[in-house]
Amino acid sequence: MSTVYPLAENRNILTTRNQLICSLLIQLMLASSVLAVDVKTLQQSAEAGEAEAQYQLAVLYDDGGEVAQNYEQAIYWYQKAAEQGLDKAQHNLGIAYDEGLGVTQDYQQAYEWFQKAAQQGFSLSQFSLGIMYAFGQGRLADAKRAYMWLKIARNNGYPEAARYMRLIVREMSQEQRSEAEALVSRCEASNFKDC
Repeated sequence: MSTVYPLAENRNILTTRNQLICSLLIQLMLASSVLAVDVKTLQQSAEAGEAEAQYQLAVLYDDGGEVAQNYEQAIYWYQKAAEQGLDKAQHNLGIAYDEGLGVTQDYQQAYEWFQKAAQQGFSLSQFSLGIMYAFGQGRLADAKRAYMWLKIARNNGYPEAARYMRLIVREMSQEQRSEAEALVSRCEASNFKDC
């Protein structure tokens, strides 16, 4: 026996759905108009040396949404924020060097920026270092260090790292894995400074 829903009940569902869609569209329009006004304020704050504003402005230039996409400007503002120690700016600068966006591709520079963010506990940079060690980008390939950074990234909330850890473990001896676990313990105990 099938259940028949009254037409009025279906209309209520549609009305509620349409109201929700309209509400979301209004919120999006308001957010975009606020963002348009905030770009000028953001620029002023970035020029005044506020690291978070520098990062947000870099993201705008990187994405090219509210302002014209400009990788050179993105790099300029990421660099300013990264030099003040903002981990997410350091990470994005690492990505730019890793992929050659707005800069000449340079795995060594990518490694250095990822390392700075990783030492602050930024799990995406920890993951990126693990991948760099796994493939020998910016450093010689090193399965133990790849495993170490991937496990640390996983422990810090980046679950995707576990998949790569499993691949690396297949190629490691039990002794190498024990050594890698010791590296993980030492690195975590030093709050990511002795890695």
